Amino acid sequence: MLDDKHKRFLQCLLHCPMVSVKELQKNHAICFELDRVQDVSEIRNLIRILNEKLKVGQLAIRSRLCEDSNEEHFVLLSLTETEAAKHISEFSHPEIDLLKYILKEIVASETGTISSIDCINFTSSVTKLGKSDAQKALEKFLESKWLKEKEGEVSLTVRALMELEPLLRKIDSELSDCKLCGALAVKGVHCPSCNIKVHRFCLSRISRASSTLKCPTCHKQWSSFDETLNPSPSSQATTHSSQSQRYSSESQAPASSTSTCGRRRRTRRLADSDDSD
Repeated sequence: MLDDKHKRFLQCLLHCPMVSVKELQKNHAICFELDRVQDVSEIRNLIRILNEKLKVGQLAIRSRLCEDSNEEHFVLLSLTETEAAKHISEFSHPEIDLLKYILKEIVASETGTISSIDCINFTSSVTKLGKSDAQKALEKFLESKWLKEKEGEVSLTVRALMELEPLLRKIDSELSDCKLCGALAVKGVHCPSCNIKVHRFCLSRISRASSTLKCPTCHKQWSSFDETLNPSPSSQATTHSSQSQRYSSESQAPASSTSTCGRRRRTRRLADSDDSD
């Protein structure tokens, strides 16, 4: 049986949809009335015990690394796809349509991001939602930690990657896992030869262990680490420019836009592979 301290700890995770390691340690110390924070390894042991109790409710406390910062975050999530989908029921139907449209464009993009301006401009494809409403909806998505924004670019949070993974894979069947850590990789580096994908932080780990940077699958040598992880500003600008032109010119329904983005991405992948042969 769970005592009151365990229940308070779970309530903290329910209240905060996504917490960092430091936040988890702080919440743990408060809930269990400790004088100091505990080592994260001790909290992991507690989480294993709690997960056994949570199985009956199809819930689990899971963690994964942020694709940008490599920082670990913890999420209390539902293990059933239908229940996870209910978590976005706090939004209106037009807002949910906008969110799905944003998700589709993020996973179809080369960088795993889209501009906040483009998010708002999607109202041309979403009925009953004006631009001012779309701005408010985007703020709600950010506040609920489904999305995050940095320097005007919107991308998926750890919460979205974990809770909405089945939905994301339905949106784009080409989504791949990192060949080094096995987790879903929306942002990452593609091998130009065999087209596998790895997270940037996973790539940084193998680069520190070896003087040469090679694909973990086909073992072909890649360019320098800095060049691989930091594409030139001109190439990034070209990508975002082409995306913006597409968004402004297209007015199809979300499903149609997804298939178009998918075809364009597959063409780029094949071109990369052909160039390397």
